Amino acid sequence: MGRPEFRGQDPATEFWRLLRRRRINMNDEIGSKDVFFVPDIFRDRRRKALPHFLERIRARKVAIFHDATDLRLTSVYGDRSRKSRPYLEALALFDLVICVSNEARDDLHYFWQKFGCEPAKTCVEPWPGEFESFAGEADPPPPTGYGVASSLPYSQNTSSNLVVYVSSFHGRKNHLTLLCAAEKLWQQGLKFKLKLIGRNVGAPFNSIVREIWKLRMRGRPLRWLRHVDDQTLLRAYRDCRFTVYPSLMEGFGLPIAESLAHEKPCV
Repeated sequence: MGRPEFRGQDPATEFWRLLRRRRINMNDEIGSKDVFFVPDIFRDRRRKALPHFLERIRARKVAIFHDATDLRLTSVYGDRSRKSRPYLEALALFDLVICVSNEARDDLHYFWQKFGCEPAKTCVEPWPGEFESFAGEADPPPPTGYGVASSLPYSQNTSSNLVVYVSSFHGRKNHLTLLCAAEKLWQQGLKFKLKLIGRNVGAPFNSIVREIWKLRMRGRPLRWLRHVDDQTLLRAYRDCRFTVYPSLMEGFGLPIAESLAHEKPCV
């Protein structure tokens, strides 16, 4: 179900991929011994085509459900039931839907019942985390395990004044509230740096991006990293005093788990 993502890690490569990709007949590609796996949400033309496709194929059908925030946070997104309903109805046609949290599963069953869907089989599998440790400025060693926090030598960086927020730019992620709070503290003379890590998934010049520009033009110690590799992300956790996560609602909230695993408080 993948497709080019123009705001991805390398936009030029994604555009080249778009030009070169060929049409395929999924009915011919997927056999009865295959697994048809849908890892992410979709609201484009696939939401209408997918139910008919699922009824035709004999492969095992598995999907991941992240959250129902667009339906629950009407104060942010308005009423999206018409837009999101076809996606949730399509999920009911899968053999298994993996939910990232108990809350996500409860929401999914609630909306299935609300929309009159026969529920599919569900299970809960929280997001796995791969955590590595540093030693000084050296490159990180091979992974020490999945979902297991290492004993990190850089956890108590009490001299740092860096605050980190790891999140893509969505309305529910509450970046504007964070930036407003940071500006008030800067005006009061508090000395700290703020680093935002995450790509912009909205309009190129939305209110979050414009506010970042305004603050940077005022000389505020604010930095935005759109795309980072694992090593850069781990360094951010190492160097910060603490992290913040002002999101209004989450299905799981992986950056919170990552921050705590690196022994950094998350506000």
